[in-house]
Amino acid sequence: MLGFPRLVLFPLLAWILTGPEFGDFIIALSVMQMIGAAPTNGVTGYVLRDAANHSPSDQTLILRTALIASAALMLAIGVIIAAANPWIAALWPGSNVSELLPLMAIWLICQNLAQVAMAIWRVRRQFARSVTARAAEAAMLFSAIPLYQFLGMRGVAIGFALGGLASLATIFSIERAIFLSGGRWFDWRFVRGILRVWAPLSISALIYLSSGYLDRLVLGAYWPTSESTQVAAFFVATSIARVFLTPANQASALLLSLLGRVRSSARFGRPFYIAYAVGLLAVNGVLIVVGMILGPFALRLFYPETASEAQTLWGWAVVAMSLLSLQIGSRPFVAKFLPPVIVPILTTITFVGRLVPIVILVPTGGAIGAAHALLVGAIVAAACWFGAYLAAFVFSSATHDSV
Repeated sequence: MLGFPRLVLFPLLAWILTGPEFGDFIIALSVMQMIGAAPTNGVTGYVLRDAANHSPSDQTLILRTALIASAALMLAIGVIIAAANPWIAALWPGSNVSELLPLMAIWLICQNLAQVAMAIWRVRRQFARSVTARAAEAAMLFSAIPLYQFLGMRGVAIGFALGGLASLATIFSIERAIFLSGGRWFDWRFVRGILRVWAPLSISALIYLSSGYLDRLVLGAYWPTSESTQVAAFFVATSIARVFLTPANQASALLLSLLGRVRSSARFGRPFYIAYAVGLLAVNGVLIVVGMILGPFALRLFYPETASEAQTLWGWAVVAMSLLSLQIGSRPFVAKFLPPVIVPILTTITFVGRLVPIVILVPTGGAIGAAHALLVGAIVAAACWFGAYLAAFVFSSATHDSV
């Protein structure tokens, strides 16, 4: 969802906000993205894996049950964020993070509920509806700019909260029948199904998301935004580099949706899996070449004030992101067909591969240390996930059934 704002909204905020304000915004956003959709990822995973095997009426009941479970989860998450806000803010003294987190939490809660609600569209191949909801959210996010003029940094956070609410409102307007019609709203059969996959999928998602944003938070703790532009420079380099990953992320989500009705990996022969692996390697090479050519121009275009500092990090960032395309491309098949316990194992190894370099390199190396740590973590992630894909589908003749 943040691909378009990365290209338009974030550069505008970098231009309008002061340096310390932009750094505080990055930290608050990273805290929220670190949690991301992890709390309800297991619920969404259940809908994607099982809903296609049920009748339309049961699919509606599955969605209603999933939304109730998700609302309970997010209520607990909201209470935890509110209680932990003073402690979280103390990690970055002298910043405005404590003012931003409660309002950004509204956006986070909406993100999770929207993810669950839109899962049924992915099962039913109604992708245009998801695009509509995401577009409404992205458009409302831009209210952060005028709100900043009147309310300061709180206005930016309110803009994000309004973006999340716009997404939910759009979903409600499209699926009024599901929300307003009669019938049951809860079924213990589906609750048991959700509980069967929730822990491994949600915990692995939390670890995965944490590894993606931990570097910014550690960098901000050791190099305060009020004294240094290192957080902003690192964010700029990695944010632009992540834009090149947006097509891969969208294709991965689409592929996982299309695999929803496939029960066995035997549906595709080994030649397909070999060709897919070769395609992932080719995409990895293309991303490196395109990134190296277009990256410096993109930095100067979108973040002119920070471009020179961010450019010193660019090479490391673009190679790291290209390697992550191997992880992203492998994930749908690994998550769909391999036993659920495999995903948390791979994610934990990936997290350790990210955490250790961050702890070692960021405190003394600053932004360049964070860039080096990012590359090391990307190598570990690519080796784990792409290696698991090759071992299970290319080098093995065994078939794997969806569970």
